[in-house]
Amino acid sequence: MKKISVIFLSAMLCSIFTLSLTSCSDDDGIVDYDQTPYLKYRLDVGDDFLKFYDVTITYKSADGKDIYTEKLNESSWVERMDNYTGGDPVFYYIITANAKSEYTISNAVPTYNLTYSYGVMWYTKKTGAKEYKQGGGGKITHANMQEYINSHQTIEICNITMKPGMDE
Repeated sequence: MKKISVIFLSAMLCSIFTLSLTSCSDDDGIVDYDQTPYLKYRLDVGDDFLKFYDVTITYKSADGKDIYTEKLNESSWVERMDNYTGGDPVFYYIITANAKSEYTISNAVPTYNLTYSYGVMWYTKKTGAKEYKQGGGGKITHANMQEYINSHQTIEICNITMKPGMDE
């Protein structure tokens, strides 16, 4: 009798344990961050770029009006916009570099690194991840630096718009 009770009790405990594992679901109100539609954009500029240029990021509304502008103070900038509404994201912004009014070109520096690269990655559950990249600038010798700045007073690094349906 005691042996049957131990077996019965063991079977009950196993049943309860199995039931507790199968009664849980994956959607208990926890948002899977990597499954949320998002946009991630990045800008990297060369070591010397900010010595000669002021870089601004201007965010615009869907109708093209300026919302706000921020100044780039570091050589690398990353921004992620999550879209919890479930629809496709919309964004529009321009990244511009304007030559500074005061700078120093040193004969002691053989070349200046004025490279820049820009990229955007977007993810939607419908289409997965997509990426776009572009770059420019280059390594400029100190002898050619003034000519480069004179001919590149303003550099439009990026002018990008993304609206619903563009990623399909």
